[in-house]
Amino acid sequence: MTKNFSQRILQHGDRFISITAEYTNITSKAAARGLEQIKIDSAGGIKNLENTINSISKSNPKLMYYYQEGIKYLNGL
Repeated sequence: MTKNFSQRILQHGDRFISITAEYTNITSKAAARGLEQIKIDSAGGIKNLENTINSISKSNPKLMYYYQEGIKYLNGL
């Protein structure tokens, strides 16, 4: 998640060989967090990704709210 995609790529250096912005114009941090978690889950969890930290714990009381906001974004609401 970033507001400055170009700067974020530079910060990660050679870890990003080929990367594109998947979602743009996200209006809330909750939607961004939900979208990120949806992508992590669809990949089979954090163990299948280069990330070492899952930013939203499964015990987080706001987890469903983040999912709902991410789904709203995907549905264009």
